[in-house]
Amino acid sequence: MTTLVTIGCSWVKGVGAAYSCKNPDDKDTYQSYRGITPHNAPYAWRTLLAKKYNLEQHNLAKGGSANKTQFRLATEYFNTVENPEDIIVLWGITSIHRDELFFNNIDKYRAFIFNRHTKRQEPWERRSRFNVINHFERHFNEKNEYYQLAENIKHWQKYFDLRGIRHKWFDTLNPTNTIHKNAIVFPHEGMPDLMSQMTAEVSGEPCHGDQMHFSNWLVDSSRIQKLLDHNVVNPHSLHPSQEGSIVIANLLDQHVASML
Repeated sequence: MTTLVTIGCSWVKGVGAAYSCKNPDDKDTYQSYRGITPHNAPYAWRTLLAKKYNLEQHNLAKGGSANKTQFRLATEYFNTVENPEDIIVLWGITSIHRDELFFNNIDKYRAFIFNRHTKRQEPWERRSRFNVINHFERHFNEKNEYYQLAENIKHWQKYFDLRGIRHKWFDTLNPTNTIHKNAIVFPHEGMPDLMSQMTAEVSGEPCHGDQMHFSNWLVDSSRIQKLLDHNVVNPHSLHPSQEGSIVIANLLDQHVASML
């Protein structure tokens, strides 16, 4: 049986996907199930596609994760894969304004987001004697981030090709222009990332030159506002709702079918 492996951030995992805009929950109720995978997974677009095509699922996507997180998790998983011919991969590239480090005080990796809204340390930063703002001021270089991302994508695409693993890629939140092979071509004009294409699908208007969306629960672009207006993301964390997951599944449907 073919396994669909999904890799990406919260939009790929399906964080909060159980939320229905037709029968909305208040914020406290939403918060109670937002991060519970068994509750949300049945409504996620990846599950809808797996059910349609009778596929097993193995999800590596993680909410709030960085691209670095996804490359690490992919390494750990694919080192154990013995039957690559039975696998298809959908890989959603997330924002470059994220990073991941190993923290000794919690003995594990932690991903974090940097954006223009970051103003002060969060409690976990103080406990770890870490400062996200200082880290990015010292180490973040946009040109280098795009370069390293493109190189990592090339590496993984060559790896998949050598092992006979079928694979498709897409930008999730914003265009990165780093996927030069096996990139999903969506049907609408304008910005080619999944979120922009979802916006064009529900609004009937292509997206051009919009601001970056950081996926930090804030309306920071006209695209996320349109998705909110069209009731396909929830109003609490701005993740795709049940209705939005159906829109995404329809956009990706033919690309999954093409790998079978």
